[in-house]
Amino acid sequence: MGVTMRKLSQQTLLMLLLVLVTAIAGCQGESPTAPTSTTGGGSGSGGTPPPTGSTVVVTLSNANPLVLSTTQVTATVTVNGSPAPNGTGVEFSTDFGTFTDTNALTTIKTTTGGVASAILTATTAGTAIVTVRVNNVNQRVTVVFKNSDPVPPGPPSFSVTSISPATGRPSGGEIVVIKGVAFKAPVRVLFGTKEAVVISFTSTEIRVITPPINLGGTTQFQDVDITVFNQAGTTSEAQITKPKVFRYQVEILTPLVYTVSPASGPNEGNTRVTIFGEGFQAPTRVFFGTASSTGGLPGQVELEVISVNFSQIIAVTPPATGLGLSLRNLQVALRVLNVGTNKESVLPLAFRYGPTMQITAVGPTQGDVAGGTQVTIDGQGFDDPVAVTLAGIAAIPIRVSGTQIVVISGTPIIAGCAGPSPGPVSVTNIENGETQTGGTFTYTIVKPVITGINPQPVAAGGMLTVTISGNISGNVQFQVSTKTVFATQVSPGVFQFVVPSNLVFLTAPCVDMVTGTAGTMNIPTSFPLTFTDPATGCTQTLAEAVTVTPSDVNCKTTPVPPAAAVAAALPPDQPFGSTTVGTPVNRAQKICNTGPAASTLTVNGPGSISGADAGQFGPNPPGPPATTMVTGGNCTASFNLTFTPTSVGAKTATYSVNTSAGIVNVALTGTGN
Repeated sequence: MGVTMRKLSQQTLLMLLLVLVTAIAGCQGESPTAPTSTTGGGSGSGGTPPPTGSTVVVTLSNANPLVLSTTQVTATVTVNGSPAPNGTGVEFSTDFGTFTDTNALTTIKTTTGGVASAILTATTAGTAIVTVRVNNVNQRVTVVFKNSDPVPPGPPSFSVTSISPATGRPSGGEIVVIKGVAFKAPVRVLFGTKEAVVISFTSTEIRVITPPINLGGTTQFQDVDITVFNQAGTTSEAQITKPKVFRYQVEILTPLVYTVSPASGPNEGNTRVTIFGEGFQAPTRVFFGTASSTGGLPGQVELEVISVNFSQIIAVTPPATGLGLSLRNLQVALRVLNVGTNKESVLPLAFRYGPTMQITAVGPTQGDVAGGTQVTIDGQGFDDPVAVTLAGIAAIPIRVSGTQIVVISGTPIIAGCAGPSPGPVSVTNIENGETQTGGTFTYTIVKPVITGINPQPVAAGGMLTVTISGNISGNVQFQVSTKTVFATQVSPGVFQFVVPSNLVFLTAPCVDMVTGTAGTMNIPTSFPLTFTDPATGCTQTLAEAVTVTPSDVNCKTTPVPPAAAVAAALPPDQPFGSTTVGTPVNRAQKICNTGPAASTLTVNGPGSISGADAGQFGPNPPGPPATTMVTGGNCTASFNLTFTPTSVGAKTATYSVNTSAGIVNVALTGTGN
């Protein structure tokens, strides 16, 4: 019984202690510095959605930062004990202060190695509840921004003793030295609410570069606080603010004008000009007029100012006539006035009013059809931006003033080796559409030149290398004699191709060593070489440029015509008597393609042949065979005339043909009584 009571008392005591701790935590709220975690799943916003079962732990670099200072809020996201995938979206939101990257109440970051962070700041004291959301997992922490703690009595552990210089330009960029006591890293310096860049630091000196500030168009100066943070972003952070100790002061600048571009324009005005110089200070007014001997412009017209910076003003010219003043066709002075400081400058002979745009000279007047030629156009009234064409082809402007334009010629589409026709130079002021033409420009084509052919001679079917001057590339085409080939480029301007083996070579007489028959053989021959530029279609032909050695040098004899072919060319059998037939001599001439003109003869009967050429057969044979030889050209014909009575009353004459060893034998045989 006593043991049971003791156990019950211990259990009751533990339960009461747990309830007490929970109650205390509920009264005090959530600890702002203790990391906490939550698990859950779903689809998040931004980045890669975390898998179900994510755990989020949120920590703060400083839970109680000073006003105008910062604290880093870090979210560590894990999945089953491992870092969440890179790119997982994490949303940070606050109900007080702002995040520095968005200058708003929310920002979205993504994880790297399972970690994402955001920087929170505030300009006044207060409490911020920061919510970190990953998917539908939410975690909250509290950040309390506080004013600087009171300085304890005795020698200060951290103080600012001097700031030098105490003035600077609104554009910033100047070095300011802050001296003091017990500076400790990290340090931050604010000019008003703008962060300065710390360039060096010791325990007694901080050097910073002033940030820029916008004073507006009418304010000449503004005094700002300088706040120094010691051990910024840590739990030991402290700050000192020196109120209104630095003055941003508009400089008192005296303008100085160097030049105006363009330096001329039409009397109608509306020319956009750029005024180059220094000391320009907005607000600025610009005038054209006639300068007096004592300075200033007694009569003037005002330009419309578009933009102003320290060294450049962009303005638009007014018409040359205004307020009772005429500046038509005059060289005028330019006056620049810095309104805020009432400082001014006058540039005599700064701009010429005149007629509308004119082109007075163009040079050079021709350029390569490949483009890239720099051409200068002189004149007046040019107004950047401009559009320029040379012989109808758009050019690229690289420099424009009121009196001169420099362009780079474009590349025309060529229809043949002759190139495009010459054409005028045209300039258009794009903003007002004014166009003028003047001068003529011609695109020229540089024709290719064959500078090398190797080897010489080259064997049929062998590789030939040809060198071409100029920047030639692409599917280059060559022609050897009448044979077309495409070459391969092996280096700039150097091409190779296989020489055709089916070229028609010159021949020379020869004798077949086997048959002893006369014939012909191929011999090395020089052929013309033609090159065609694929880009322009231009060609070059060199006569007898390539000497080619034939692959077949055998002696070729003339084939003997078949007997049947020769017989088919002879007339049909003819009767004796008055019939006139082509003579065997004529037949031999046709076969041999040589000899005297054709002749005829008449077969009268056995042993009787008459006609203009009968004598070629010798005396009329009485009956036995008679043979005559006819020689001419490359062959010899033998004609055997035989008349043998075979039957009474039969009078016919027949031809017969035989061939032997290249000799054509044509026999005329007569039969009858």
